Amino acid sequence: MTRKKKNGWTSIIGITLLISGCQINNIGLVSDAARATFLEDFTPATKRKLSKIHELTYAQLAVRWSDRQEVLFLLASRNKSLDEFSWIGGSGVKLSTQGPFVATTQGFASDIETSEVVEKGAIHAYLLRETDSLEAGKPSVQRIRNAKQQNWIQLVGGVTRVQLVYYQSLAFTGVVQEVRETVRVDGLSTLKRTYWIEPKTRSLLRIQGDLTEDLRNVVLVWTRVPDQQDLN
Repeated sequence: MTRKKKNGWTSIIGITLLISGCQINNIGLVSDAARATFLEDFTPATKRKLSKIHELTYAQLAVRWSDRQEVLFLLASRNKSLDEFSWIGGSGVKLSTQGPFVATTQGFASDIETSEVVEKGAIHAYLLRETDSLEAGKPSVQRIRNAKQQNWIQLVGGVTRVQLVYYQSLAFTGVVQEVRETVRVDGLSTLKRTYWIEPKTRSLLRIQGDLTEDLRNVVLVWTRVPDQQDLN
């Protein structure tokens, strides 16, 4: 029997601890300054919650979307054949990621019901170590279906800029690759996304930008990244 917790987030931690066996390793040393400034996009309340759970040895992800809703997630499982990670957050909010793609959402302002990756593209191939170049390569192609409209939408993404920048977070502090991408929606409207990647381990640290036309200015920050055990 599970004891009832005083708040929803501690309850979800208990559930997730039971279903997740994923240990993680920090991939860099974090300075006191970084601890004070991490997650600048998030509210003080979310930062306080995250500081309380950060010592848990489970991969962790913080997400904010356009209407200022914020949720903290713990890694629940991985589908190795699809390279897909399933994350569970408070109040039943769920999310799955497939490399640099957000594959599905549940409980967001506008949900992605299902999706498929037609072409991985340069960023995903780089994360999987199938290529050493982020600038060259085929564009990514993802098909998604919106939960409200039930129609399939095709997103075609191409890398427009790669540069080295200094990055500070709970997961890593140091020089990373900042990758900018332009995504065409059914060949018509345009979305903008930026990715931050730790080059040695090729760990995805942060995604910021537009997931769909209805999910804009979304921020995903990995505050504890999956380790090699999760990737095997």
